[in-house]
Amino acid sequence: MPERISLNPGLLPCKRHTIKARKDTIFCSCSPESLVVVLGVILIVEGVPWFLSPRGTKRMLRELLRMNDHSLRGIGLLFMLIGLLFVYLVKSGQSM
Repeated sequence: MPERISLNPGLLPCKRHTIKARKDTIFCSCSPESLVVVLGVILIVEGVPWFLSPRGTKRMLRELLRMNDHSLRGIGLLFMLIGLLFVYLVKSGQSM
């Protein structure tokens, strides 16, 4: 069975654009549309609380202002780690 060849090392593997060759794996950056979709989803998620409960969102922001920086950094780190775990689980579940 032929191996795959890597033309762009350092980029994430793309299941749709992988070409079988003799050596390594071909990596591609996929399409710019993927980045636009991700940014769109982020904007949707960020907009939901403002749409559903503007008053509640303002109240939550006031509570966040009262929290100390250490706690906010901890919450931010937790969210980043959860996001990293999601990406890892999705990427590790793909067959190359």
